[in-house]
Amino acid sequence: MKEEISHISLSEIDRRLDVSKKGNVIFSELVSVIRSRGSSTYSAEEIDRPYRIDGTRLVIATSGEALYGVNLTDCRIAKGMMLYIAPGSVINPVEISEDFDVEGVLVNELPFGDLTAAVPECGEAAIPLTGAEFSRLEGMISLIWDSLSEGAGAETVKYLSAALLQEGFSLIRMAKADVAASKSSSRNLLEEFRHLLNRHFLEQRTLSFYADELCVSSGYLCALIPRLSGRSFRDWVNDALLQEAKIQLRSTKKTVTEISDYLSFATSSQFCRFFKRMTALSPKEYRASI
Repeated sequence: MKEEISHISLSEIDRRLDVSKKGNVIFSELVSVIRSRGSSTYSAEEIDRPYRIDGTRLVIATSGEALYGVNLTDCRIAKGMMLYIAPGSVINPVEISEDFDVEGVLVNELPFGDLTAAVPECGEAAIPLTGAEFSRLEGMISLIWDSLSEGAGAETVKYLSAALLQEGFSLIRMAKADVAASKSSSRNLLEEFRHLLNRHFLEQRTLSFYADELCVSSGYLCALIPRLSGRSFRDWVNDALLQEAKIQLRSTKKTVTEISDYLSFATSSQFCRFFKRMTALSPKEYRASI
């Protein structure tokens, strides 16, 4: 059951719209707008460094292409496509072309509580757009940019952001319906497994748990996962743990022991052996390298 997102009062939004502009990004506490954020903003050290986003991200690619790991799956976006990433998702930049540029928004909280029902169930989506769809989204993003630049009221920004998200969500639903119609039931099952793993890997690492949740036998799921993905169930779990370990080492001040406990390893030594086996570095060496 999804957590209910509370409504935000206009007075609260007014307080949060403390707008600052830096280059091609306008920052505010409610929504930030990106224009032409290309590979030049990423240093070489940031490639293959996973991080987690708190808000809803919706961008369109205006040139170039990029490959991101999003929630344990590859997500490629190229010119003329839209990328949606849900709150709490883990992003890992893998490859970014020199001419890659995007425009879009990062919305910290949904501007209306009733938008919750429209939020896609998927954690991410990269979909191609028609020329008309691309122009429509580009125009809506520009309106939000101009509104923030010119000091428009909170209510204006709130409604514009809601309209953009609603349009993006609608395009995702239509694209997902087309894909679902052509996908086999086993592919859908693998997708459901991945979403379950992203939600439960910290506390649930047994094949039987996921098989029970998906109403299939453990043997069937054990054979299905490597057949469709080329990776075993244990590979998927290990990748989820490693990704989270990297995020904790990079973005928190937790000790190795605290991270080990957070990831539910029996001992910190077991965690260190796991990390070294997966990366050829100890957790402390990895932290020192970033």
